[in-house]
Amino acid sequence: MKYLNIIVEGSSEEAFVNDVLIKHFAPLNIFVSARKIKTGWDRLNNKPSKGGLLKYVQFRNDVLRWIESDKNQPQFWYSSMLDLYAFPKDELSPYNASVQSI
Repeated sequence: MKYLNIIVEGSSEEAFVNDVLIKHFAPLNIFVSARKIKTGWDRLNNKPSKGGLLKYVQFRNDVLRWIESDKNQPQFWYSSMLDLYAFPKDELSPYNASVQSI
């Protein structure tokens, strides 16, 4: 069995993985799971915010921790579903001005 871990940004992407992709890949003997990455915190309602990445470094570290937890297991694969329009544009982000101009 193979495992496809998909990093998602918000509830819509998570629902798409859970409602569509899991059913599509199941007959192919591929187990699919979604992991919603850490976003901001809604202090007013004391719950996670609805989406949007904070900083690129936080996103990258979250993804690397997940990959590291499955280290040396070749049956694990990774993908992502992120909104590029809201992707962090801080100094360490690969989504720099030259990429944005495309």
